[in-house]
Amino acid sequence: MVNNDDEAIAEARYARLTFNAPLSLSHADTLLTHLDLTPATSVVDLGCGWGELLLRAAASVPSDSAEVTATFTGVDTDVTVLARARREVASQGLSPGKVTFVEQPAAAWTWTGTGTTTQPSRAICIGSSHAFGNTSSMLTHLTNLLSHPPEEDGHSPTITRALIGEMFWEEAAHHPNNPRAKTARAQFEDPDSNEENQIPSLAGLVEMCRAAGWTVLHLSVADQREWDEFESAHRAGLREWALLNGGRSPTRAEEVRREQDERERGYLEGYRGLLGFAYLVLGR
Repeated sequence: MVNNDDEAIAEARYARLTFNAPLSLSHADTLLTHLDLTPATSVVDLGCGWGELLLRAAASVPSDSAEVTATFTGVDTDVTVLARARREVASQGLSPGKVTFVEQPAAAWTWTGTGTTTQPSRAICIGSSHAFGNTSSMLTHLTNLLSHPPEEDGHSPTITRALIGEMFWEEAAHHPNNPRAKTARAQFEDPDSNEENQIPSLAGLVEMCRAAGWTVLHLSVADQREWDEFESAHRAGLREWALLNGGRSPTRAEEVRREQDERERGYLEGYRGLLGFAYLVLGR
C-alpha cells in the first residue's frame, strides 16, 4: 500500500518543473513554430509526462473553425503525471475530445482509427527514446507511426514532422585531460553496452537521424541557463517537501534531502557543461 508520504513525494517530484527537460518557454515556442502545426495536423507525444508541450501545441491551434480536425494525444505510463495532465486540460478549458492522455508504454501506442482522434502527422518525443530501446529504434518507430497524407490534384506535397529531444556529449566530454569527463560518462553510460546504446556527439546524433531517413529541418540545443533552471527545479519540489515535513516525518525528510544533495553533486561535479540536450525538428 502506498502511504501518504509516498503520494506526496510523487506529486512533489516534478512540482516545480514546467517541462521535464532543459527547455525555456521561449525555446518551446520556437520548436512548436518549426513543427508547423495547422488545424488539420494531429499530434502524438510519446513519453509526454504531464503534457506541457502537447498542451501548448493544442492551444496554438484555433479551435473555433469548422476546418479544425487536429487532435492531440499524450502517451505515458506514470499515472501521477497523467493525472496532472488531465487536470490541466480541464483548467485550460480544452475539449477532452481534442486533447487525450493515454496510460500506455510509448512503444506500444498505435493509432487505431477508432474514437475521436485522427491519425497523427506530427510526433513529439522528448527524452523518451529509452522507451524504444535506443535513439535509432525510436526514429524507426516514428517513421512507421506517422501518416503521410497522399498528394491530391491541385494540392502541394506535405511534410511529416517529428520533434525529438536527445542527450549528446559536448566536445569537452571527449577531452582526455578533463577530470570530470570519466565521472560524467559513468553516470549515464554502461561501458559494456553496444555503441548504438551510448550517448552520441551532436554530429553523431544528426547522422543517426539522416541514416533513419529523416531530414533535419531545425536544430537547437539547451543552453547553460536552461540546464541550471531544469536541474534546480527538479530538486526544488522535493526539497520544499523535506523542509515542510521534517518535523512530522524526519526520517523520510532526511532521505529526500540526501537524495537531492547527491543529485546536485552529481550535476555540479559531474555532467554540468559536459552533457548536452538537443532538439531536432525532423521532416520526411
